[in-house]
Amino acid sequence: MALLLLPLWLFGGAAAGILGAAAGTDRPHLAAIVRISYGLVLTAELLASAVAFSAAESNPDSSARGSQSGWWLYALAGGVLLSLLTAAAVRSAYPRRARLVPFAAALLASGLYLGFPLGFVPGGDPLTGLGLWEHRHHSLDVLLLLVPLASLLGWELWRVATRRPHHELDHSDLVA
Repeated sequence: MALLLLPLWLFGGAAAGILGAAAGTDRPHLAAIVRISYGLVLTAELLASAVAFSAAESNPDSSARGSQSGWWLYALAGGVLLSLLTAAAVRSAYPRRARLVPFAAALLASGLYLGFPLGFVPGGDPLTGLGLWEHRHHSLDVLLLLVPLASLLGWELWRVATRRPHHELDHSDLVA
């Protein structure tokens, strides 16, 4: 499990550092890129964690599989902590009234990270509960991992749409 934490922390820490450095900009377009990139980083970390979880559990060598306590360590020390640290790094890219938006996305991601150990079933044991649901609904699993990104993109679209009065928006590209 500790070996899986290393790439997560390297990638996530580097991304948090880069986004945090760019977040303090006065340029609105660069701040928007940082906000969207934050959602992409959260999603990439979640998807990579899902792949690692799946690969570890499908390994034929039972000694290479994770344990429930190992997945809890990964989720708490890796996913949850890194999500919150990255949210803290990018919060200056958000307007003052919306500084909690990245933390809301981090909490969504944290909830998804906690799904890994909650759905863990040791190899050879029958699938039950969340583990059975996760095993039967792979497409929904992937869609759920996109929720933090979708929430951040939704906020960004709402912000753009409410920045100008509705009657000033150009609707020429919309098809009736």
